[in-house]
Amino acid sequence: VLLGTDWSVQNLLPRVRQVMEHPSYLRRMNAVQATALMATSMDANSALVEVLPILLEMHYDPVPNVRFNVAKGLGIVGTVFDRSVYQGQIVPILTLMENDPDRDVRYFASNTRELLSIAFEKST
Repeated sequence: VLLGTDWSVQNLLPRVRQVMEHPSYLRRMNAVQATALMATSMDANSALVEVLPILLEMHYDPVPNVRFNVAKGLGIVGTVFDRSVYQGQIVPILTLMENDPDRDVRYFASNTRELLSIAFEKST
């Protein structure tokens, strides 16, 4: 993150968490996208502790557009982490999302899972 991980954790993430509860799904969707991008600029441990839980929690959002952006965001942040985080935290959420009632959520979850699977296969 441009201003540093510590600054982002102290100043940006609390505001992002507030937006995640906003009644407007567009704001929640933007917060999901911002969170995913933020994680790519942090060290892996900070992203794991501070950002990934927020992103994973948003898969429960009632609006499909927010949920499929969570799937896309997991695709962005997935390779930041090691295989154990991928298999232990990201895959279970993507698996749930692959059974979502909304077809777009299912599509993006499946697509993300496939792309991350390929990325992790290449890294071994």
